[in-house]
Amino acid sequence: MLHFLPTYINCLETQVDGYATAQTMNRVDVEELMSIFVSLAGELEKSLASEHVPGMGDFNRLAAVGGRIRGMATRLRKDGHMLAGLDPFVRSVIRCRDIAHSDQNADERDPADCGEMTAPRQSI
Repeated sequence: MLHFLPTYINCLETQVDGYATAQTMNRVDVEELMSIFVSLAGELEKSLASEHVPGMGDFNRLAAVGGRIRGMATRLRKDGHMLAGLDPFVRSVIRCRDIAHSDQNADERDPADCGEMTAPRQSI
């Protein structure tokens, strides 16, 4: 599955692009997009736990797509629609962004903040 994740992300991105240009959105379609997002994010997270680490670019792309789906969901909710699966979807988007963000800032973090041992400074 890991080898196909970028392709699946591309497909989801294409679907989101198609729905974003539609004048009216169907609640069921947005719920389906949210469900697909949760599945893909789960597969990416599973790959982190295995030896097959995905590219963090995949997390960035998926997080961006999740943000767009979240915008669609927000519009539907403002129109009075209830969406099934909204809570797991939002948690998944936040988790995906956190993972992408943590990797982007890995080089900028202070080693002491990461739990790494550092030698104390000696005054001269």
